[in-house]
Amino acid sequence: EEGFAQRSSDIDIVYIFGYGFPPAKGGPMFYAENYVGLAKVLERVEVYNKEAKERFTKNKAYLPVDYFEPSKLLIACAQ
Repeated sequence: EEGFAQRSSDIDIVYIFGYGFPPAKGGPMFYAENYVGLAKVLERVEVYNKEAKERFTKNKAYLPVDYFEPSKLLIACAQ
């Protein structure tokens, strides 16, 4: 969506070799697409987004959060 990666496998390579994601799982994108399902990933991201926004509205010491906001691409792929 932002033009940083051409394929989901590009992201998997970064996570496996850069961040130590277990190679046996194939990378986070492969794992999400083939084992969990994008609809389930979207469902959980929406739950985390709601919880983060609730925390922000209840406690003004928290900064506004938008990092759990699902991307348009994830929404489109999950449908």
